[in-house]
Amino acid sequence: MNRIIALIAFGSGLLCFSITGATQPPTLQELPETVVEAVPEKPTGSQTAVPEADPTPPTAMQDTSSLSETVPDEVTPLPEPFNLSPDPQQSNIDTGQQTQNLDSAQTARPMSNDANRSTSAETSAFQPAVPVSRSASLQGETSTASSGQYGQPDLEFRPINRPGDLLELIPGVIATQHSGSGKANQYFVRGINLDHGTDFAVRVDGVPMNLPSHGHGQGYLDVNWLIPELIESVNYRLGPYSADIGDFSSAGSADIRQRRALPFGIASVTAGAFDYYRVLLADSHDFAGGTLLYAYETSFYDGPWVVPEDFHKFNGLLRWSIGDRDHGFSLSTMGYHSDWTATNQIPQRAVTAGLVDRFGSLDPSDGGNTKRFGVNAEYWSINDDVTTAINAYTSYYDMDLFSNFTFFLDDPINGDQIQQIDNRWYSGVNASQTYHRQFVDHTFGFQFRNDNVYGLELNRTRQRQLISQTRNDDVDQQSYSLYYVNDAALTSWARSTIGLRGDLYRFHNQSNLNAADSGTTDAGVFSPKLGLVFGPWNDSELFLNWGQSFHSNDSRGVNASVDPADPLIKSEGSEIGLRSDLTCNWNSTLAMWYLEIDSELLFVGDAGTTEAGPASRRFGVTWTNYYQLNQWLTADADYAFVQPRFAGGDRIPNAVENVLATGFTAQVPHTPWYGTFRLRHYGPAALIEDNSARSETTTVANLQLGYQTKRTTAAVDVFNVFNSKDNDITYFYESQPAGLPAAEDFHFHPVEPAMARASVTWRF
Repeated sequence: MNRIIALIAFGSGLLCFSITGATQPPTLQELPETVVEAVPEKPTGSQTAVPEADPTPPTAMQDTSSLSETVPDEVTPLPEPFNLSPDPQQSNIDTGQQTQNLDSAQTARPMSNDANRSTSAETSAFQPAVPVSRSASLQGETSTASSGQYGQPDLEFRPINRPGDLLELIPGVIATQHSGSGKANQYFVRGINLDHGTDFAVRVDGVPMNLPSHGHGQGYLDVNWLIPELIESVNYRLGPYSADIGDFSSAGSADIRQRRALPFGIASVTAGAFDYYRVLLADSHDFAGGTLLYAYETSFYDGPWVVPEDFHKFNGLLRWSIGDRDHGFSLSTMGYHSDWTATNQIPQRAVTAGLVDRFGSLDPSDGGNTKRFGVNAEYWSINDDVTTAINAYTSYYDMDLFSNFTFFLDDPINGDQIQQIDNRWYSGVNASQTYHRQFVDHTFGFQFRNDNVYGLELNRTRQRQLISQTRNDDVDQQSYSLYYVNDAALTSWARSTIGLRGDLYRFHNQSNLNAADSGTTDAGVFSPKLGLVFGPWNDSELFLNWGQSFHSNDSRGVNASVDPADPLIKSEGSEIGLRSDLTCNWNSTLAMWYLEIDSELLFVGDAGTTEAGPASRRFGVTWTNYYQLNQWLTADADYAFVQPRFAGGDRIPNAVENVLATGFTAQVPHTPWYGTFRLRHYGPAALIEDNSARSETTTVANLQLGYQTKRTTAAVDVFNVFNSKDNDITYFYESQPAGLPAAEDFHFHPVEPAMARASVTWRF
């Protein structure tokens, strides 16, 4: 046995040596002239210190936005994997400062040692000390195996079809679309059909994105306003094990952090098939003693649909930041507007009968528009003894959505089109304070949120013209939350995390059509958490986790006069996992988990929304891998399997059972050429409880080929390379298209056909 261990260790060391010594950086004479052209220097002010140059030259495969005037005029192969130590487990409110917790302490030493926590904080120029990337091993940095991170180096050379794709780097997450581009994606993770966001919580710079008591679906999650080039990091945590996140976190959560500064301006133009056009302009400058970042994006898309989508998006961000990585303040404002014509899912029998093309629509008047405006103020302070993080936000949001999912089933004369309207202001505060002691960190947190929703409507319409009102409500909903986290070093090889969280909710609903459905309901929930970490041994750690969480129900259902819904639905999960650095260039995690939810939210086809269902349970396995094969080639592969069931044993509709995401990124040695290939595969899933109707699997491959110099990048993205005829999503329910009898049938939204987009990006 000892000989086997010694042989494995020797082989790992030999592999590390061969990779790190495989290729020498090219000389200037070996490079084309375009590679070494000068980069305009970025002026710096008193508040914008230039980080010390990394002795290893960056390459075309790294985040080009982190390049500075100190970079040698060379294109070199990929460096070895980064060894950074952000903490995706204890993100608190994600102010842009990663706060330290015990996960970074491996020995009995004071928790206040800056070396344990400052490597993930931002530099004084608001650039990360080391770019956040999947290449980090995270040994000793997390309290669960199902936690991780990725950042701009992982996104920059990835073909991105829609902003929801940004979340598909999370193992097991699928972001599909069954309607127009302006509507929130349909999400799946851990065997849960999240519909448009329920049970997976997302925050951007501390601002919660999930919308409770939403006009279309509970926990509606719209990330279409995100600009991929401005994403600095995403810290994800799968499972209900984190005390700093409450509502909608049974399946997990993601904290997205946007950049506060750009070392160079970005101007990008994209054009592609089906009338796709996109323009982006972004830069940052010294302003009023701090740094002012601005970005503007606009895009247009018709899509492959018989009825052109005519999608327009206008998007902007303005952010002023002052301070450094230990003490600072940031004020941000954003605005987003989009409108579109939707091609929704269609029944298979209508295509077979020749009534509609596979990319056609049975109601060309479907579609909608949405807006979002927000302001967010953040403050952070880090010292040896105390870390403080606070953010306060307010946002305006509206949506006007027209959908027809059953055609003429309920109304043979006017059709079944519905209009869903949501207008709201929501605001809140998140605050946390962590006390660093020698063997333990104590974190205390407070969170408040108020949603004031007025004109929350569900109407019957015909070609977007009002026929009658079904619901018209005003909702006022508040939540108050306290949490405590204890991170302790038990020994040099064992750590513990104890989390306690309490939430109080007030659901007030005023029905403008039926006074009996008006009322106020108060509810509370307590959610404990426990985690144990053992190791590292042989560059491996063992994790044991247990926790409870919840999701809230729609205030209209909670205060209904007939069969009111439970206000807060509890969940309970457990997990055992292993994180290992198998070699110096290969990190891997394996997690087995179990999740129970007291009431499942199910999609209802004729209403186009969700309703509370029976209790459910799930067992699953998630395996993730990131591997740097050599200095110019990296690969990753994530696989998730789940067995979803209702408590009585029936299948859970649309609960995807398998998800595989894999790909590689390569740079041709000594040249500015690079390429990325991505493949995702998911399914099948039961579509009804008795499993008599099932969806097929879906497989889609995407490709990016590019040529990058220090000033410009030219790239071609090819989506659905092999022109798959699979479906983005499939449902099974009753409908009645014109000319056909009422019947239960498969309803599908197809994957978009093979298409290419060309882009040019200038850095100035």
